[in-house]
Amino acid sequence: MIWARNDIDLIALSFYGLVSYSLLFPIRVSLIPIFNHQWTPFTLEDAIFTGSSRENVMSLAYNAGDFLLAIDSDGVIRDVSGIPDYMDWLNSLRDKPMAETVLPDSLEKVANLNAVSQIRPHQERHINHHGKDGAFPVSYRFMALEDDDWLLAIGKDLRELADLQQRTLMAQQVIERDYIHLRQTESRYRILFQSIVSPTLIINVKSRIIEQANSACENVFGVNARSLAKKDFLDLFDTPSQHALLGYFGAVTVSDSVPPIGLMLAPSRGYSGTQEVRLAAKVFRQEKDAYFLVTLSGDMRAEKPMAAGDMVEAMVEQLPDSFVLTDENLNICYANPEFVMLLNAYSAEQLNGMTLEQFVGRPAIDLNLLRREVDGNGSVRNFASIVHDVNGQIEQVEISAAVIEGEKPVYAFSMRNVGRRERDLSPTVRSELQSVDQLTGLVGRKSLKEIVRESTDLIESMCIQAALKHTADNRANAAEILGVSRQSLYSKMRLYGLGNKDEDQSAD
Repeated sequence: MIWARNDIDLIALSFYGLVSYSLLFPIRVSLIPIFNHQWTPFTLEDAIFTGSSRENVMSLAYNAGDFLLAIDSDGVIRDVSGIPDYMDWLNSLRDKPMAETVLPDSLEKVANLNAVSQIRPHQERHINHHGKDGAFPVSYRFMALEDDDWLLAIGKDLRELADLQQRTLMAQQVIERDYIHLRQTESRYRILFQSIVSPTLIINVKSRIIEQANSACENVFGVNARSLAKKDFLDLFDTPSQHALLGYFGAVTVSDSVPPIGLMLAPSRGYSGTQEVRLAAKVFRQEKDAYFLVTLSGDMRAEKPMAAGDMVEAMVEQLPDSFVLTDENLNICYANPEFVMLLNAYSAEQLNGMTLEQFVGRPAIDLNLLRREVDGNGSVRNFASIVHDVNGQIEQVEISAAVIEGEKPVYAFSMRNVGRRERDLSPTVRSELQSVDQLTGLVGRKSLKEIVRESTDLIESMCIQAALKHTADNRANAAEILGVSRQSLYSKMRLYGLGNKDEDQSAD
């Protein structure tokens, strides 16, 4: 240690000023001015500091940080001091130049440590050492000692702080990514909301204040959609309609099956002669508040009977099966909401003009075959095929099709999703539904490899049933007839759902 050298004056340390010359021990003490600091001294300095014992000075140094390094004038670490937790690492630094113990990003910070003039009072330097598990960050305060040009480095371990900073940085990055995602989601919402063809408004349930209105509202109210925000929705209607609207809103909050209501606009709100609108509303929640999603339709009277064509269109819109119309080139002209859902598309307008071959069947196979059948027979029923949605997912469907003759023929396709129905069936039920005659019905719906695998299962099941019937349900004889072991027979019977599970276990 640098504290006990023969014939060398003892070194006394002070953190704020000079130790008094008047109080000296028999062993001569050299006073060491650490820096010309600008600290304000204690008023009771003489009463507090009554001695300059070596033990007190050393205690101050040892408690100033987590460990100490004694660096000579050549920048070599000659001695180390610290608690046992640090000593293995500190001993690895002994007799090494300080520059060899640090990472490249800290070389500049330790380059001129032997130049006392470069060290400013109370300056901290963050230095990254080589550590066992990577970087070992340390905060140093350096104290230049007078006689032998020793440099005392008081180090504080920053690993916990560095780990905390790293976690903080990662949390900040996560927050920034979530914020960007939120902004993108909000942007998509605004685009979708403004793209809705029907006049649509979002209204606070409690206050009935308009929170937002899309641009289509301008065709109904005759004003800019933005000017409707923060206005009372009731003020847009005449007095009788206001009372009816209050009752309608109350009914909507307790039931989802309330039919639309016809209302009259306030006299000053008529636009292009439109005074009556039809209103439908749904309730949704956002955080702690509830809102109405209100859709308006102009020039639609609730009491007006629907024309036959309108009734057909409304019925097609409500069909549980997918329905689509195409021109003679199989380009989509109309698609009902169920077909839009089947393709996972955004809207029917998105599909208009696109060819049906992009979504239905195998390219240049299924639809060509289906079209030839329709042209020859006028219609086709339950044609097995597949549908690719806009995301590439595949669903099994049965297609019925017909052609509407005219100057330009129109093809109508009705599609029923059977993939979900097949998935919901248990393997036992699926096997019972199949027969040898039905295997050919899988052509076009499944690959040859899958058909062969299913036909093999079907043949095995039928052979096992025949063997059991032939042996009066004697499974040992049935296994002998089939040329398989009893264990193998029991396993296949369990696979195909034949026999009683408890009997199989007792037989095992």
